[in-house]
Amino acid sequence: MSAHPDRETDMTTPHLAHDHLLRPLRENGQWHRALDHAMTLLDQPGHDFHVIGETLLAAGRPRSAKRYGAELPRIKSRAEPDGGFFREISTSFAGKRKTLSWQPRRLSPDTLLAVCRAQEALGRLDEIAHRSPTASGWGLAVRLREARQLAHLAGVHASLRETWQTHLPGNMPRIATEPVLNAHLDAVLNGHTQQKTNPSEIGGPHVVSATLWHLGMLGAQTHAAFSGLPALLVGVGALRDTWLPLVNAITTHPDDYLTVLRATLETGSAEPMVAHFAHSVIDACREEAILIDRLTTLRTQLFTAVAPGRLGRILQIAVSLATAPVLNNLRIVQQYGITPKAATGITTTLVEQGLLVPHPRCTRSAVFCNPQALYLHSGLPTNPA
Repeated sequence: MSAHPDRETDMTTPHLAHDHLLRPLRENGQWHRALDHAMTLLDQPGHDFHVIGETLLAAGRPRSAKRYGAELPRIKSRAEPDGGFFREISTSFAGKRKTLSWQPRRLSPDTLLAVCRAQEALGRLDEIAHRSPTASGWGLAVRLREARQLAHLAGVHASLRETWQTHLPGNMPRIATEPVLNAHLDAVLNGHTQQKTNPSEIGGPHVVSATLWHLGMLGAQTHAAFSGLPALLVGVGALRDTWLPLVNAITTHPDDYLTVLRATLETGSAEPMVAHFAHSVIDACREEAILIDRLTTLRTQLFTAVAPGRLGRILQIAVSLATAPVLNNLRIVQQYGITPKAATGITTTLVEQGLLVPHPRCTRSAVFCNPQALYLHSGLPTNPA
């Protein structure tokens, strides 16, 4: 799903430090991941704002690019976010909505085996996440990743850092946010979907009932068929919280999803999509278990990094960075019930200790991140080049 391929020349600046990483992402239309890489420059000496601006421009966000100093084309582009993924789904369903009725059918042995393995993987992930010291913040972290992916599918490309910053309370600096993300955040975090069918009423294995619900929603409410996925496995009783980023899992490669959807519609059988869901869940559960383990290790490192003898709120906030890597003082005030002065004192100390890095362009309303945690959530190397 390529976005704005005609703008790729905008990215070919001689000093593009991350070009070896960004090039394949650009070529595959993975603009949100290209922005994840570009935004790491905010945490490095020199702060190459120009590279960030050029990446934003190439991703179809000229207003944000301008705030980072990118030179806009002489002729203002009228290009809108493409949203081609959802258009392709709507086109595929054209004329078929009234004739399709997804009901459980006998699955092939291979698909049935994949469904069984997916069920086992969900059970393992649920136990791992539930027992992890990161459990209290893990659900929100997953939902924010899902909102970012949902926006990407709709043609709004943003880094995970920007997604977290947009979610923060207060009057956030415009350079740190992308307001268009708010609709997707609202859909995922507040469950603004009009579900005609309760997936738990479909019956069968959790992965099968989730797939059939998704297919049933696609025909009538395409966007809701995806925005409802983060909480879906909780609704059918497979997970105790939104431990698994299901939108990300099934649309990591959007073209692959669309290919499976076409096969599903052409055959009139849900099996291709059931198999896709099952294999995606298996892979995602394994990846999430690894991520939880790495974040648990980071949480321990954060605990020991706080100056010896410090207890109380500063220790709580430090270890919470593993699952909430981006924050501002107002978030601390609201979450921990302390004064703004106390919150400022804590973030100042954590910056001095190297556990927080302030956004270099947000001086009036400070925004901080823990780069190690943010990179792990973004799927980046913890020491990106």
